Amino acid sequence: MKDFKIGLSTVFLDWDDETEVATQQLKVQWEFQFVAWTTMFALMSALAHGATLLWWDKYTSDLAIGLNRFRWWEYAVSSSLMICLICMLFGVYDIFSLIFIAAINAAMNLFGDIHELMNAGK
Repeated sequence: MKDFKIGLSTVFLDWDDETEVATQQLKVQWEFQFVAWTTMFALMSALAHGATLLWWDKYTSDLAIGLNRFRWWEYAVSSSLMICLICMLFGVYDIFSLIFIAAINAAMNLFGDIHELMNAGK
């Protein structure tokens, strides 16, 4: 099970000079070590909890006014990885699609941070 890999691919445009026709070529760019990256999710959470301990005074002062910025930044990273892993299990193998899914998910979480900042103490 630890050798479970998913081939991540992308499409390249290939021009044929003889026929003057462009064709699309699907190429696997990277063999994704699925199990290794799944364990990265737990490591990310552990590192985020460690960061909370390192900056405990900032964390508790933010909590006093209704902010939890550490949560939003940790979610932006870890949940983006998790949603990409789920997408790969359901057949999304295109590298650029996965990058955009991760970026949109991270943006959604960071908008939560902005929302809390704008409403802190209210």
